[in-house]
This record gives sequence, C-alpha cells and structure tokens, in this order.
Amino acid sequence: MLLTAGSVQDARDIALIYKKAFPASIRRFFNEKPRAELWDLLELSFQLVFLWGGRALLAKNNENSLLGYCLYAKSTGRRNLPGVLKTAPLILGKIKPAEAGRLTYNQILKFLHKQRTKTILQKRGASIISIAVAPQFQGRGIGTVLLNEVLGELAQETVFLNVRKENRPARLLYKQAGFTAYGSTKDLLGEWVMLKRPPVF
Repeated sequence: MLLTAGSVQDARDIALIYKKAFPASIRRFFNEKPRAELWDLLELSFQLVFLWGGRALLAKNNENSLLGYCLYAKSTGRRNLPGVLKTAPLILGKIKPAEAGRLTYNQILKFLHKQRTKTILQKRGASIISIAVAPQFQGRGIGTVLLNEVLGELAQETVFLNVRKENRPARLLYKQAGFTAYGSTKDLLGEWVMLKRPPVF
C-alpha cells in the first residue's frame, strides 16, 4: 500500500469511494439524480474542499487504484478564492430545488440540535473532514493507517471531527487515537458525536 498526498485532480476518485462508503447519505439527498449528474456534483464538491484549503492523504495499491482517503484541514489552510468563486456556482447549478431544500434543512437541524457537554476553550483547530475506505478493502487497517498518518501531521493542533453515533468501529478507532466526546448533534440521517483530540507535544 502506498500513501500519497491528494490534490484537486483526485476529486473524482475520492467521490467514487465516498459514494460506495456512504450510500445512505447519497440515497437520502440525491436518490433521484441521474448517475452522470451525481458524479459531476460529487466531483465538484470535493474539488471545492481542496480549493477551500482542504488536504487529502490517499491510500493506493500497486496498480495505483484508490483504496481510501482522509480529507482534513489545518487551522492555517490557505483558500484559493478565485477557484472557489469559479466552482461554487457550478455546484449550485447542479443542485435541484428539492435537493437544496433537503440539504439546507439538514444543516439547520444540525445547528439546532448541537449540544456541548464540555466547554471548548480553543474553538479554532484542525479538522478531519471525511475518512473512508472502499467497502471491499475495509477491515484491513487502512483507515487506521490513514488516520494515524494525518494525526501525526496535525500533532500540534487540536483536531475536531464528527462521527455517527451508531458507527461503533469508527468510534473505537477514534478513541484509540486519543479523541474524546465534547458534544452531540443530529440531522436527517441520525445522531452525530462531536469529538476532539488535544495537541500532542
């Protein structure tokens, strides 16, 4: 297995892994979208993550096929504003009114149901945006390798992430990596646990 830094050119391959790893999310928000339009939308969305300052660590096999990814952002990430201004309208143009309504309502729910059980003194920090491994390669430790490698890079920052409450394997992985819960929220698909990991000096 080879670990390599991802770029905006990898957005479509990342979108493929995301679609396979999180089918419930795709069905909930884009169930009626034609396949070609869905691919374009997902690709543009992940391009926007990179343009907004996001980074990616990719796990590939010897044939250079993508096995999994970890998308993350540093607190000092630089944004490509011209790229954002070019890409954002393209995304909006591919989202139908009904889809936009569901996505907006979902964000409102997450905001309204956000509850913190611990006070966060440092609200600014790094974040794990998304981590996923293709279903056929899950259970082989790829996610653990990706997470640990990224956390090594982010060792001097507080790191935040959200995980589904029912995703016990992921919650165990994050617990072993030093994350603790500081709150919760929920959306149309269920409950989230909000986690943080302090700097490691």
